[in-house]
Amino acid sequence: MPVGELAQHFNPALGAPTKELYSMAGLVFLADFFDWTAEEAVEAYIFRSDVQYALNLEPGASVSTRTIERYQKLFRDNDLAGRVFHEVTTRLAEALELNVSRQRLDSTHVFSCMANFGRTKLMAVAIKRFLVQVKRHAPQPYAALPESLRARYQTADWQLFAWGKNAKDAEAHQLARQQVAEDLYWIVERFADCGEITGRSSYKALVRIFGEQCELVEDKVVVKAQTS
Repeated sequence: MPVGELAQHFNPALGAPTKELYSMAGLVFLADFFDWTAEEAVEAYIFRSDVQYALNLEPGASVSTRTIERYQKLFRDNDLAGRVFHEVTTRLAEALELNVSRQRLDSTHVFSCMANFGRTKLMAVAIKRFLVQVKRHAPQPYAALPESLRARYQTADWQLFAWGKNAKDAEAHQLARQQVAEDLYWIVERFADCGEITGRSSYKALVRIFGEQCELVEDKVVVKAQTS
């Protein structure tokens, strides 16, 4: 955990005592990995024994949402998040003695997972992850979104627009694909003038996915029949 970089933002003598930096850095990592809001991270920090064990906390530890948001901002402003995920991945590969220098390209597991992650789910998951970021970092714009839109993307990733193969499911899938495409376009347009949000990678992903999967035909959102 990058405690050295975090410590530079606190005076060693002045100000209120800071939280233990290793545990706070670890909490930021877990919150990002599990897509927790600040409130969910607080609940895990205070009540979940597995989180307390991982962060080496004594029972009774407490933290506020404001504190978590402050540390998350430090991670963003100092580009620490990408480095932490890279180093954790590297350490896991070393601990498990995984050789990642050579990988098979004909893995049945890889191809099956790619097949299951269809175009509808691709768009839906991108929207869900964008909305999670908006809820975390811009709660007021998130609260202003239609409740029906927010509700559609609050389920788990693997449950988003999932159906079987029969004719009835196929019809429902086509309707859902059109719905998620229209949601995608609406969200892109809704936040197009919000500079704080358009710079985020999750918003840029929405713009890219819409350009690859959809198009406007006479002001109507149409899912492309084929994509490159």
